[in-house]
Amino acid sequence: MRFTYVQEDKVVGIDNDFLNFDEDCFDPTVRAIQWYDSWGEIEFVDQRQKNNEIFTSINYIESLIELFNTLKEHKKKFNLLKLEDEDKAKQDYTVEKENTQLLKKISEVETLYIFIHIPKCAGSFLTSLDLNQSLNLYTPFRKTEGFRIPHANAPTINLVKNKLPAVLTEKVKYFIVVRNPYDRMYSMWKWLRLYGKLGSRDFPEVPLEFSEFIQTWGKDYYSHYYFTQSQLNYIEGEDLNNIKVFKFEEMELVKEFIGSYGIPWSEKEVNQIIAVNYKAVYTQELIKIVQEKCLEEFETFGYSLDLI
Repeated sequence: MRFTYVQEDKVVGIDNDFLNFDEDCFDPTVRAIQWYDSWGEIEFVDQRQKNNEIFTSINYIESLIELFNTLKEHKKKFNLLKLEDEDKAKQDYTVEKENTQLLKKISEVETLYIFIHIPKCAGSFLTSLDLNQSLNLYTPFRKTEGFRIPHANAPTINLVKNKLPAVLTEKVKYFIVVRNPYDRMYSMWKWLRLYGKLGSRDFPEVPLEFSEFIQTWGKDYYSHYYFTQSQLNYIEGEDLNNIKVFKFEEMELVKEFIGSYGIPWSEKEVNQIIAVNYKAVYTQELIKIVQEKCLEEFETFGYSLDLI
């Protein structure tokens, strides 16, 4: 049995089945727990005061397993009640209707900026701000309750163009947030250890050591999984002159940009993974692997190859 618990995101899961809970129900000093059949790892909220711990008795998480089973039963009952509503949602929402609504929005502005969410570059936070409130900003596929399209959470520009032909006009431009590849890959490892199975049920076990993850990633072990793709994958085929590029390290500029179109900022963190500074975990070997795999990203987005 594989078990996952994340206090901040209120997620508990067993064998790739993840459920949300409402109330705090465990030790508040614990950030996350993972169990791997015969042993587990505890990650604490304040890692500066307390390092991760290994435990070998499943008794430690029995109350959380009971919580999961209770939530599972409630979910079954809830799903029976919601079936009719979900079917209605499928009928009410289609990509064609979104395209029609987008055409109307484009007709009312001189320029529309579409946000392209690159994983592990503050995309979950920005989409949580509901950019679609502004006439000049747009996040595609946000009203897909009961309707799924491939990679709807973080679509590439090519996918947006394919599904929403309304964007094929000079009025439409794009904006993205990119991240230093060293920092992004460390954040990616932390995230995948907790949520890798959410993106793909056949996603392989993520190594407990960052060094092992980078070494296997460097050998293209994760190359066919969507969320581990190069940042350039999400803007492939688009002229960079048609894209506003912001850096994760300069979020104040993003704040100013979306604020100029009437979107208020929020101090609430979304999808935050607590960790040490990424610069502390890199060796010369790991630096070389990232440099070789992400060379085009470093050059395209103006990041130094040096770990500074």
